[in-house]
Amino acid sequence: MQNIYISGQLDDAQFVTLLKFLAKEKKALSKVIPQNKSHIRNLEHYGIQDHNLKYRTAQDNAQTIDKWVQQQKTINYWDILTQLLIGIQQMHKLGFIGRSIKYEEIKVVDNLLIYKTFGYADSMNQAPENKYLKLTTYETDIWLVGAIMWQIISKRSIYDDQQIKDNRNEIKLSFNFQINELNIEEDLYQLLQKMLSIYQNKRISLVQIFQHPKLLITPIEKETISNFYKKIKLKDLLNFRKNSFLRDYLLYIKQETIQPKIFIYYLEDTPILKLFYQSYIEIQLLNFAYHLSFYFPNSDPEILKELNGLIIQKMILISKQLKQLITLNQLPSQFHGQEELYLNDINYSKLKKQIVLQENRLLYMNKNFFQDSALLTMQDIDNKFNTYSTDGSYSIMSVILINILNNSRVNQKSNIYIQSVTLEQMFEYEVQKRLQ
Repeated sequence: MQNIYISGQLDDAQFVTLLKFLAKEKKALSKVIPQNKSHIRNLEHYGIQDHNLKYRTAQDNAQTIDKWVQQQKTINYWDILTQLLIGIQQMHKLGFIGRSIKYEEIKVVDNLLIYKTFGYADSMNQAPENKYLKLTTYETDIWLVGAIMWQIISKRSIYDDQQIKDNRNEIKLSFNFQINELNIEEDLYQLLQKMLSIYQNKRISLVQIFQHPKLLITPIEKETISNFYKKIKLKDLLNFRKNSFLRDYLLYIKQETIQPKIFIYYLEDTPILKLFYQSYIEIQLLNFAYHLSFYFPNSDPEILKELNGLIIQKMILISKQLKQLITLNQLPSQFHGQEELYLNDINYSKLKKQIVLQENRLLYMNKNFFQDSALLTMQDIDNKFNTYSTDGSYSIMSVILINILNNSRVNQKSNIYIQSVTLEQMFEYEVQKRLQ
């Protein structure tokens, strides 16, 4: 039985979250992909044992990829890469994501490569965006597959030995982007260059990668897979956000000594918070933009780094405004006359504590990720956003990002609308508007 890695003790709600991820996996994988063609683990059992969440797979005792590679007289790297890519496509088609895939957890059965970890049940394996506490997307999986390939070829980890774990400002990789120092086949080296780019907007897309002539798949398979990735919709991106929030934020937020795996500005959805929905949803839009900032269509890495810091600064400024409104009991004009009801709300004291905590997290991000940059004014930040050229390729992520940066303000809603939806539904509606 394998432990699911979590720092610290889990409470009942956290157990339930992880069990739901595993239950969804077992249900989906039991009836879709024949086992002789599946590159995804076969989950046989999972449950709570000795206050730990554990699972067992059919591949627990299978050969490791390390030993399998050592036994090969000749290594067909294109076959290995094809299998790894088809594996993540199988995950994506079933509604899962790689996120946790890593070299150490790949098993081999009858020359079939199988991912023994993946999805949201297992611990995240960090791509460059995850070091900035951003959520995982399909492009993250491309990078993780590239990192696995590099370790198979070079026999060393993708991260340079000199990489300081908490240094987010300079990510160092052992892969050499300028020189093919290991004399890898040129086509493979060039493909790895495109897969291992630090920034998501510069990575090869899944549509493009599955069209590569060296992959060992038929033209019909290439067309089918490419068509699947051409149909990626907003709901896929929002699901990444929801699942990552549950797995990489909520599981850690109750443990004050442990940093959550992603950065989320979170206040509990209560009737009292809805009174300040415009400020709160604007912060959530900017938080979403932060997670998507490496999709900004500009090839200048300095701009991509600066963009992160500016988004965090704008969140700080709006958070300060929101804190002032709440602590000074200044209801928006739309809700004047409800002050007494507001002050007597049982959630009032809790909300004040939460907003102070979230502002401190924003200040922590500014200090530890962006050198404690002096705060600009709101106007200066917006003017800076408008100076950036958009000279790269566009995706659904980049369109949403650009439109949030151009306009993060939330228009006033009717009281009937506010009472009929959750704050999460409001947020999703505002994101949808920025795709139109």
